[in-house]
Amino acid sequence: MPVMNGHEATRAIRRIESDRRNSHESPVVPPPGFPIKIAPPKIVQARAKIFALTGLATPDDKREAFGSGVDGYLVKPVSLKSLGLIFQSESHRYASMASD
Repeated sequence: MPVMNGHEATRAIRRIESDRRNSHESPVVPPPGFPIKIAPPKIVQARAKIFALTGLATPDDKREAFGSGVDGYLVKPVSLKSLGLIFQSESHRYASMASD
């Protein structure tokens, strides 16, 4: 039995992303005579793309999935061709955003 279902896992991932974006480390001023330690620059990570792949095609499940923070919702069976098109579309979108 899994520890979390997909909705719970998505919410946990989004919470981690939010915590990382909003973390503000306060600089610590050392006592006189001790070296000052400068923290490395904060690395901002892109938001992870999460697609729900499910056997449930209910409106409630879809609503919960998007409410949890998924970027897409796919109902099985899904063809490999369809997945390829989705991944290709997302990679093109990412590439165009990176070049802006």
